[in-house]
Amino acid sequence: INISEQNERIKIQNEQIIEQSKELKLANKQLSQLSVVAQQTDNGVLIIKYPNSIQYINNGMLRMLDIEDFMQTDDQQNREILLRLQNLTNTIQKTLETSEPNVFEVITTTFKNQKKWLQITVSPVYEFGLQTDKVVAVCSDISDIKLAEEEISQQREELYSQSELLKNTNYELEKANQLMRNSITYAQRIQKSMLPDIKEIKTIFTDTFIFFKPKDIVSGDFYWFNKIDDSYIIIVADCTGHGVPGAFMSMIGNTLLKDTVSNKMKNPAQILSFLNDGIKTTLRQKGNIDDIQNDGMDITVCIYNPKLKEIQIALANHRALLIKKDKTNIIDGDIFAVGSSFTHKISIQYTCKQYSIEKGDILYMYTDGFHDQLGGVDYSK
Repeated sequence: INISEQNERIKIQNEQIIEQSKELKLANKQLSQLSVVAQQTDNGVLIIKYPNSIQYINNGMLRMLDIEDFMQTDDQQNREILLRLQNLTNTIQKTLETSEPNVFEVITTTFKNQKKWLQITVSPVYEFGLQTDKVVAVCSDISDIKLAEEEISQQREELYSQSELLKNTNYELEKANQLMRNSITYAQRIQKSMLPDIKEIKTIFTDTFIFFKPKDIVSGDFYWFNKIDDSYIIIVADCTGHGVPGAFMSMIGNTLLKDTVSNKMKNPAQILSFLNDGIKTTLRQKGNIDDIQNDGMDITVCIYNPKLKEIQIALANHRALLIKKDKTNIIDGDIFAVGSSFTHKISIQYTCKQYSIEKGDILYMYTDGFHDQLGGVDYSK
């Protein structure tokens, strides 16, 4: 090889050295910039040469692991750091094999025995476009997030337990409610069986209608029909309370009214007085007046004598309408209900009224449930 060729080779090698020097200088500059950024971040940054040599560690990583005296040349300390970051060595190997970043979470114990959750992202390091045997690991402290997740998880478990308890409670309530409804529905059948058959009433009053629509399953209102010798007695009553309490009162009223038939009472006022005394006795409404509950009933008692073509009627806190030849007569009753607390304070004499009846006359007997309904433009009674 002549001198000219050797000089040419040396020239080419010098150019390559200069180019590599520029690339190395650029790489050092980039590494320096990266180092500045790494030192300023709160995240931990490690540069590790496979398998377990720490080439670089920033202040954020030292703070994160509570490391006070770090010596890069201390191999024992390096191994201790990597051991605390569980699965890091396996993740480094996987990253180098796949050339892809990998992310994982780990719970670690710091050098001051503090538990911390870390999220670690491991990425391969390239030099001059080629992958090296180094990786950069960026660590983030996610302890607060994990603590929040644990609290949420605990709250979710508590909510689930409360939901299950509520579900069981609802089931028990539904079961109890169904049993109660079954009992009340059975009571409804008993109450209906005690009401007179309208067909029987129509054998005497052919043009008759009954509108009976309880607010609840069972009713505190009831009607009653029977025969006493040659007269017929028809009653409309409104007992204290709605639903079950009213239904109990209606059964008491039915029982007492049967005694009026057996005693052949033919005076409506006498029947009201008998009911008043009977309710006070049945409900034990005696003693201190202030302690007596105002249980009783508003009631209309009408006795019709077809031979005499007349009706006798007595009303306790009720009204009735008698229409004769298109003229409406309002029949006002006494202001006291039977069994009310007022009947304990003063002596009550109910009034009996008598009217002659002709064909075509109409008598309306009713409780307050009908005219107390809200409606109309003003949504009023």
